Order: sequence, then structure tokens, then C-alpha cells
Amino acid sequence: VRKEMRVFPFFKIFNFNKLNIRQKFLGLYVLAFIVPLMIITVILSKWISKTLTTRQFALIRTSLAQTSSLISSMLESSLKLSESLFANRTVNQILEYRFKSTQEVYSHYATLSFLQDLAMANPDVLNFVYYTENQTMVDNSYFIRVTQELQDSNWYKAAVAAEGREVWVIKNVESYDTQTLSLVRALFNKTTGEVLGVLSVHLDNLKIEEILSAHNDETLVLVDSNIAFSSMPLNPSEKLSIATTLSNGDFKPEQIIWHGKESVVMLNGLYNSKRSTITLAQIIPQSDFTKPSHFVILLCLLITGGGSILSLSLLQLFSHHITKRVDYLQNQINRIVQNNLDRK
Repeated sequence: VRKEMRVFPFFKIFNFNKLNIRQKFLGLYVLAFIVPLMIITVILSKWISKTLTTRQFALIRTSLAQTSSLISSMLESSLKLSESLFANRTVNQILEYRFKSTQEVYSHYATLSFLQDLAMANPDVLNFVYYTENQTMVDNSYFIRVTQELQDSNWYKAAVAAEGREVWVIKNVESYDTQTLSLVRALFNKTTGEVLGVLSVHLDNLKIEEILSAHNDETLVLVDSNIAFSSMPLNPSEKLSIATTLSNGDFKPEQIIWHGKESVVMLNGLYNSKRSTITLAQIIPQSDFTKPSHFVILLCLLITGGGSILSLSLLQLFSHHITKRVDYLQNQINRIVQNNLDRK
């Protein structure tokens, strides 16, 4: 009962019948136009924001897929080349043979002219090298004798541990004085099991960087979660702390903090095995996703706000005109009634 006593006075204060014509028009305008318009604007804004974000994701995914296809093609061609070099009987025989003189070494090298043909037939490859443990050989463009320093290097140990299976690493290319993505495979004497050396196929790092530079946003190639290539200058101390164990072709977005800003990193798996992983990553600031939707939402609000103000102004003019007419008629009626009373 107490609640009813509190509620009824509230409705009595705002009794619609007690409002004047202008107030009634304004109340009907708010209820029939402004409130539905606000609800529609909120729903439409959320839908536009979601649609634009989904479209941006789709465009980025398509762009990454194209880049992924180009780099994957380089990886596949390098893998095929390594198969040819790894299984070549002539090369394996030279790696096993103990030479008596330098002249004998060069006479055997003369039979390896096909190595140059293979190098020229693979433009995505910078070069390839057999790191040999046969110390009777002579260093040249295709053969480098293994030193203790090389044997102690992580990539060499990883190749030997993989027992002939391919491992992707980032390593120095001695003849070019640069680092690049390389496929390494250990070679073994099939009879004794002795390590003959490690084959290393080096990808052309400039081609990879050229592919990545086509993107406006920072795009990276990660090898075992370490940054190998970047489309933009990179601080050596910067690291991307994310898991990159994606299967080939898998796509995954993640939220990260990059350069002190909230960002989204789009990950695309290029290669995945127990020995190594290669992942393509593109980092987009979170603001780049929100700016387009914020602009469209602001535009919608300006249009609806402007339309509301214009319609409210017209309603005010109309209600003012109607109110004047009604007041005039009311005055006339009052005068007529007053005259009739005076006559009586």
C-alpha cells in the first residue's frame, strides 16, 4: 500500500492530459522518434563496428596468405634442392674419400659441375655449402672444412642430432658475411655411421625482406619463436613472446603489447616439426582496428543528431503554430461564451 501511495503521485505529476499541446508534441516526439532512434543507432553502431573489424581481419588474412604462399614456395624449393644434394652419390663418395694431394682434390671437384647448374636453377637460394669433416679436402664455394668452432655451434649440433632430417635455423653465410634462414641436414657414412658433415642450403635473405616490405604494417618471420626477418628496422633487444607452434597454413590472432601499445598479431604457420618451426607474423596496432569503426559511428551520430535537431526545430515551429491557433480559438470561444452570459 505504501508503495502505491508513492507511485501514484508520481504519475499525477506527469499526467499526460494536463500537459499543454507543445509539451504533448514534444513527449510524443521523444517516445516515438528519439528513443527508437537511439536504440537503432546503438544496435547499428555495434553491427558496423563488428562488420568493419571482420572485414579488416579478412583482408589481413588474405594478404598474409599471399605472403605465406611466396615464402612457402621458397621453403619448398629449398627442401627439394636439399633432397637432391643430400642423396647425391658422387658428393657422398668425395666426402668419404681420403685424398693424398691437393691436385687429387681438384680433379674430383672437376666432376661436380652439376652443383653450379643446381645453384643457378634455384634463384630463391643464396647458395649451398657442404660443411665437411674430411680435413683432406680443400675449401671452395661448395665445401668448407669443419672447425672446432663450427662443431660447437648450435645449428651444427642441431643438424647432427636430427640424424639427416631437415632443420631450419638462422645462421651466418661465410662467403656473404650475412645471416639468413638456412636448411641444414647432417650427412652420415651409411656403413660406419660416421658423421661426414652438414649440408646447409641458404635462402636469399634479400628476397624474403623484399616480400615482407610489401606490407604497411610490421611483418615478421619467426624461426622457433625468434625474430629472423622484419619488414621494419628492429631493435636487437626486442622479442616477441608468443607461442608459434602452428601447423602449416593455420591462422591465429593474438593480443600483445608491442612498442608499448596494445596490438594484434596475426600468425600464419609456414612450417612445423618437432625440430623447428617457421611462422609469419603481422603486428597491427589495436587503434588501426578501432579508427575506421569509430569514424563511421561518429558519422552516424552526427547524421542522426543533426536530423534530430532539425526535426525537433520543425516540431517546435509546428507546435508553436498549432498552439497559437488553438489559443486564438480558445479566446474566441471564451468571448462568445462571455457575451452569451452577459445577455442573460
